[in-house]
Amino acid sequence: MRTNLHLFAFGLPNPIQEKQIPKVLSRILSSMLNAIVAKHSALAVPVSGVSGIPALVLRDWKTLNASTTAFSNALIANAPADLVSAATEIPSTIGAAFDTAIAAYS
Repeated sequence: MRTNLHLFAFGLPNPIQEKQIPKVLSRILSSMLNAIVAKHSALAVPVSGVSGIPALVLRDWKTLNASTTAFSNALIANAPADLVSAATEIPSTIGAAFDTAIAAYS
């Protein structure tokens, strides 16, 4: 069996079962958000005379949060019955990561 290094990096099983997809999405998106929050101090330094990067990142966080919430709601609304309970975890898990990211850049 071939190991998918991307799944391994997130500590995810390979292969992923259908019922694990909501949890996998939440874990990947939360990890990505946390990694970018960790870079906040680096983004605060002007690059080649360009300042205001944290303000742009904050604006994008807010926009992405709204879009992700809408997408999560659409997934839940269209999920097969056996996945609805797992899918409802997506907005709260990812929402908490967005709250942390937005707070870091506010």
